[in-house]
Amino acid sequence: MTRLTLALLACTAAAVGLYVWRPGPIGLGSVMGICMGAGLGALGVLWVAREARRGGLHAFRAQTLLFLLKLGVLTAGALALRFLPQLEQSADWRAWLLAFAAASVLVLFVGLWGLFPIPRRPLLSNVDRLA
Repeated sequence: MTRLTLALLACTAAAVGLYVWRPGPIGLGSVMGICMGAGLGALGVLWVAREARRGGLHAFRAQTLLFLLKLGVLTAGALALRFLPQLEQSADWRAWLLAFAAASVLVLFVGLWGLFPIPRRPLLSNVDRLA
């Protein structure tokens, strides 16, 4: 959970920095995308970690459903920011898409980094190779 918290803090700092650097529709779209992507990514990491205790198939199922949920949110958010006049004037939809994808992937990879350790094979000695 420490890695997940650090990833969320990094996303928050990036959102603040982007809005200070680019105020206006582009900055607001970036902040909205980072917040939604990081939040959904963190929710997904916690869900996959919970399901991983039940077994690998449950974790895979949760990961697949999380991916489909992210695609749905990505599509709905992009369409809303592109075609609703009130939202189109306040936030840039392209900045939202990029920020959502970047924050979502960052939080997902950093949060799941230590959840599934890769088992290492012991090194073979010369005696084992000859046998």
